[in-house]
Amino acid sequence: MKAAIRTVWEERPLVLLLLLGGFFRLLAVFFSNGYAMHDDHFHVVEVAQGWADGRDLFDWLDLTYGGSTSFRSLVYPGLVFLLFEGLELLGLNDPMGKMLVLRFLHALWSLLTIVFVYRIAQAMGHPRVAREAALLTAVLWLMPYISVRTLSEVVCIPLLMGGAWLLLKDQRTRNAWLPPLLAGLCFGLAFSIRYQSILFGAGMGLGLLLNRRIRPALWLLLGTLLPIGLIHGLLEGWITGDPFGKVIYYIQYNATHSGEYIVLPWYNYLLLLIGILGPMGPLYFFGVFWKFRTYLPLFLGFFLFLAFHSYIPNKQERFLFTVLPAYFLLGSLGWNRFVQSSRFWTRNPGIRRGLWIAFWAINGIALLAFSTYFPKEALVRAMYSLKQEPEPVHTLLVDDVRRPDTLFVPRYYSGQWPVVYVHTQKYDLPYLERRFEALPPDRQPEIVLFIGSEQLDERVARVRKLLPGLQFARHFKANALDRFLHWLNEYNRTEEVYKYRVPQ
Repeated sequence: MKAAIRTVWEERPLVLLLLLGGFFRLLAVFFSNGYAMHDDHFHVVEVAQGWADGRDLFDWLDLTYGGSTSFRSLVYPGLVFLLFEGLELLGLNDPMGKMLVLRFLHALWSLLTIVFVYRIAQAMGHPRVAREAALLTAVLWLMPYISVRTLSEVVCIPLLMGGAWLLLKDQRTRNAWLPPLLAGLCFGLAFSIRYQSILFGAGMGLGLLLNRRIRPALWLLLGTLLPIGLIHGLLEGWITGDPFGKVIYYIQYNATHSGEYIVLPWYNYLLLLIGILGPMGPLYFFGVFWKFRTYLPLFLGFFLFLAFHSYIPNKQERFLFTVLPAYFLLGSLGWNRFVQSSRFWTRNPGIRRGLWIAFWAINGIALLAFSTYFPKEALVRAMYSLKQEPEPVHTLLVDDVRRPDTLFVPRYYSGQWPVVYVHTQKYDLPYLERRFEALPPDRQPEIVLFIGSEQLDERVARVRKLLPGLQFARHFKANALDRFLHWLNEYNRTEEVYKYRVPQ
């Protein structure tokens, strides 16, 4: 068996890479339900299901602009909307079942990234790098997990790497027009999914210009502008009545509000890139900058993206997911070239082997844990339980008094759209009492969810004064990894959920 695997690895490595990547992505498809971050649920799934149910949640189609998310592109949630519509026509209405199909399609889509990473390195004449970088893309501990999430930062990756491959696969043909035109189409479509991804394409175009490949750069620009004009100028202009309005408003909003979110130091992403590869992190990060002139377009695409996101104050880990495969490629290219020219590393291969053994040992544990991780399990299962209630739930109260401001709950999993009131530091009980007094009897809260177990008895007693007769219904436990992540960072609100019913 071992000899057979080694033979496949030497003769048909891409087949083995796809099998490995596909296996762990299938684990994530079946076991990694839920959502990881706010954006991969509320800006995609919730919006798409709302459209399927005839609701324009968060004013995405608002003609006036200025709603909290109305500046976001319609393309990605629009595709998910079409999928949900099709599944419901086929009789699949269960929220969990639809998400299973959605994760499976994302897993298939992400396999293209493995192919393109392998092909790019192969086109550069580095078979060892092709296997190494594609292997990291396939089974780095984070990759299967994020590959099945509905994150625009991840969904645009196959388009970016496909465009990079089209530009780099035959650099000897300096004046060919079709590959750069098709690459531009890929970059333009990626922009329509995640606006910031245009930085990668712009960097690659700049690399072509610096390499004096003027005509390919112009064809690349034309190809990029075509889908942007058609989608954001014509299609979104037809839907909203304001061509390019969403793109312009998005730029304006982020130019003035980027300091209102998670603000971290400029070097935060550098530390993330080093840390994500464990023992090999410092070596790969060094490799990115080692004689990068040889692969200048790819380097500038990565570097421009990284520099921009390091400059802006708002920093979230998911922003960097977009260029992780490019990082694996550049790091592997540079590091392996350095090793070949280094007397120390060529004389001490055991050190390098030991670092890789340590990396894969750590990675194997994390890979299995995250490929089967159900993020925010307690909250998702609590909302899903509303679907099994004997009567529709019209009004829901969620108690999380540690939270300073508002709170979003994934109504999608309930299969309905109850009005949600939240008890937080901003929305205290006197405020809620005034709101409930204005509601008719049949629109008073029927269900209360308490997030977290801190001072639970006192919190229940306070809410019971507002909603007499409150009765315990069920306790939804957080899984081990959710509890661990909450222990690492208290802002990861993934704790227990306690469900109570209000007698009607």
